Amino acid sequence: MTDLKVACIGAGYFAQFHLDSWGRMPRAKLVAVCDRDIEKASVSGVEAFTDPSEMIDAVRPDVLDVIVPPAAQTDVLRIAFASGIKTVICQKPFCQNLEEARVIVSEAEAAGVTLIVH
Repeated sequence: MTDLKVACIGAGYFAQFHLDSWGRMPRAKLVAVCDRDIEKASVSGVEAFTDPSEMIDAVRPDVLDVIVPPAAQTDVLRIAFASGIKTVICQKPFCQNLEEARVIVSEAEAAGVTLIVH
């Protein structure tokens, strides 16, 4: 089995726990981090981006870990769904209300994406 290429969107305080965890998984390889603040994204030592679409196009990850505040998650999830990534991980709450959550889950299903909300 080959290593899974993992990319993360978000490099704030809580993201550091995710980045550390991905670094300790033997079958996962963190390949890129995206954040509006390029300095935060660069701290991980992997390729850094400020634009989620650009990052996804450049590294074509197997797994995308979305670690942004809830108010920004919907837009980032839609970018991920449109990109062809098949596995997206997102923190909860992943939407602002129940109706929005239903729409996002429906969009993930329509795109063939496995959406993991934790």
